[in-house]
Amino acid sequence: MKRKLKIAAFFALFLCTANFFSFAQNKNSTQKTQAQLIKEVKAKIEKAVFEVVVPKPKEENLVYMYDLPFEFIDDSIRNDKYLPVATAFLADDGLFYSACAPFKLLEQTQYGPYYIRDRSGNVYKIDMVESFATNRGFIAFKAEGFDAKKAKITLKMGAAPGTNTKVFTAAYELGDGLVVRTGSVTSKTDESVNAEWKWFRYSPAAAPKTSGGPLVNQNGEVLGIIVPQPNADALTYALPFSEVQEIAPHTGEVIHHFDYAMPSMNKKKFAHKFYHELALPKSLETIQKTLRTGFLRYRFEIAEHLVPHFGAKGNMGFLYSSGSSDILSSGTVPAFPLVVGLSNANKWVFQQPQDIYEENLDSGGGILFGGMMGTMFAIVKKPDDVPFDKFCLESSNYIDYILMVNEISRTVAGEAVPIMSFGKALKVDNYKDAQGRTWYIDYWNLPFADSMAVSYALPLPEGIFVMLSVADTDTVTALSCKALEFEADCVYPRYVSSLKNWKDFLAFLKKTETTYPPFDNFTLNFSDGNFSLKSPVISAEIAKKTFEVTDKTTLGLGVAFELKDNTLKQKVRSMELYTNRKSSDYKYVHFSENIKPASDARPEAISLWKQKINKGTPYTAIPYNQNNFTFYDEIIFEPGTKDRRNASRVFLLSCEMAGNDKTAEMKAFAEELKKNIKLGN
Repeated sequence: MKRKLKIAAFFALFLCTANFFSFAQNKNSTQKTQAQLIKEVKAKIEKAVFEVVVPKPKEENLVYMYDLPFEFIDDSIRNDKYLPVATAFLADDGLFYSACAPFKLLEQTQYGPYYIRDRSGNVYKIDMVESFATNRGFIAFKAEGFDAKKAKITLKMGAAPGTNTKVFTAAYELGDGLVVRTGSVTSKTDESVNAEWKWFRYSPAAAPKTSGGPLVNQNGEVLGIIVPQPNADALTYALPFSEVQEIAPHTGEVIHHFDYAMPSMNKKKFAHKFYHELALPKSLETIQKTLRTGFLRYRFEIAEHLVPHFGAKGNMGFLYSSGSSDILSSGTVPAFPLVVGLSNANKWVFQQPQDIYEENLDSGGGILFGGMMGTMFAIVKKPDDVPFDKFCLESSNYIDYILMVNEISRTVAGEAVPIMSFGKALKVDNYKDAQGRTWYIDYWNLPFADSMAVSYALPLPEGIFVMLSVADTDTVTALSCKALEFEADCVYPRYVSSLKNWKDFLAFLKKTETTYPPFDNFTLNFSDGNFSLKSPVISAEIAKKTFEVTDKTTLGLGVAFELKDNTLKQKVRSMELYTNRKSSDYKYVHFSENIKPASDARPEAISLWKQKINKGTPYTAIPYNQNNFTFYDEIIFEPGTKDRRNASRVFLLSCEMAGNDKTAEMKAFAEELKKNIKLGN
């Protein structure tokens, strides 16, 4: 009996072991079969699958930190005259099919014309387009010089696959040629707008690296066209091939849903639909020109429609909406230029980059910079050895500084090579903003990424304020330029620099006949230690014996927004004059107009106003010590003011001196200043 049990146990062990090895062998066999399937499918379709290419764009103006390491790129890629952008396939109806997104029918681009290339390297220009639909994501076309009738292999449509059906993707991928992957259909998903059709979704393992290729079954029959989807991480969607027949013959249909928003009011997004129908066939170039022009005009019209409502002068803009009282009552000299924007609370507020960096450069130059709203904001300080007009009128003088501190690079062979200069601008222009200031506009191409850079620059006494945007060609052409115009209208600059730089700045405005409110009615003189300033609100005549000035003395002006006669204007509302704070004879003078805040202003602003009109500390006209300096703050009411509670504005005189306990000297200093500073309207 024991012997029989041992034999039974032996056979059971043998059978388990045999089953294990059988399972392992079957698994290996399955893997080999899968690889073999891919090989077989590729053999069936490769003669009918083509690469979509464009000529490599020429680059002339960009300057890099060092030579691009092209020697580490495969010869076939480095010496290729073309750039692959998509995949296409030839169907049995004699037409090529692909995804329409890579052809940029609507978007501005530096790429083109478009070609197909077969596996032997023969190139054919894409000619007549027979049909397309942007919402379905496909395009059907013919190629110049290609005889579809002589094609040995074309792809025919297969039966619609079920969920979990094994499928194959085919796509040309840079450096690898035609790549076939396998996976399975994971779901059939309704298109998101009207559920007119169902997308095929397949497993990520089959996701190719370029769109437009066919989704096929094991027999090499077409099931769908691989198309990109917004916000999708990988190409895992395919349009059922039967859907191309749902578009009327010889018709091109554009149905494009999109949101439009200005960066400075990003919480307000406006939904739009661009619709256009074309009778076909037409050449690809004709279609691209027609649709790109129309879509660009459509977006410009959207922006132009928003300005009357939300722009600087708009009925829902910062002059008339929530937050207006705080903005209109401000008159400070900001440490960094401010931009008026719409907050998350739907209130207009001053905004600036959260992180602002400073770099000092050679010859007295420097840069303060930070980023927000997808834009780089920077004050580039003029070097002492560069004339003011040359610095402002030749954009490379300030853009190159920005590129030094804020790296923009090009990656070649895995190495990021910094761009040192954009070179000469492709296009230059001017923009006169809602306040009458003139901005200098420059455009540059970055062809390697089908991108552009655009800058809006406003001269300042210390140099120039720059708003720089770098994005794809379509975004810069259609959106960034309008967005930067919108932001330019709402910029609250910083006007601070040495008296010498102020003199050069004002001479530049006069020489170039540049309109620049509020400096149209503004004069500044200084000589032999004396100082003179005249503006509609504040005028000052300060003698050398009171405050001796030099070329290096710093002048800062707070130029505020003003709504007068229902018109947006600017005026000088505050003045600061000071010497080197680290010197033993340091002096500082501040004089400003302070406007009574409206009842809906921030509580802090209302509280500060009450503190001022009641002459609460420190506004007592009594000198006081702090951190080894003597300070003085006095509120001055307009002549004839009987009840301080009814005052609509007051004036603040603030002074500082190096050293403690300079009470008598400070009082005498303040009295002399009050005699020589005059108030205007």
